[in-house]
Amino acid sequence: MPERLSWNSPKYRELAAFRSLAAISTKATQAQLNRGQRLVELLKQNQFSPLPFSKQILIIFAGTGGFLDDLPVNQVRDFEKTLYEYVDATNAGLLRAIMEKKILDDSLKRNWGRD
Repeated sequence: MPERLSWNSPKYRELAAFRSLAAISTKATQAQLNRGQRLVELLKQNQFSPLPFSKQILIIFAGTGGFLDDLPVNQVRDFEKTLYEYVDATNAGLLRAIMEKKILDDSLKRNWGRD
């Protein structure tokens, strides 16, 4: 997960800088820029309110997996809050398992909707 995020962040900044210099962008470039905007929004945390590791993994998975691609940027924080509430209510065991394993592996992804 961290490798994927660290690759996306510099790539987003590079594309955004390039886009500001050139008016031409492909659909793929635009899609990367759009996803990058959402990832930047996801990485923002309220001061003195650190997010538990398991929730960080969960929201980064949602962002890098394209689950937010069609969501307006100004709704990303609301989505994040709603996602945490949904997982807490329907599958709190998922967050506990992420904390124990320190990763969102394939078995956890398969069991996402189950408790």
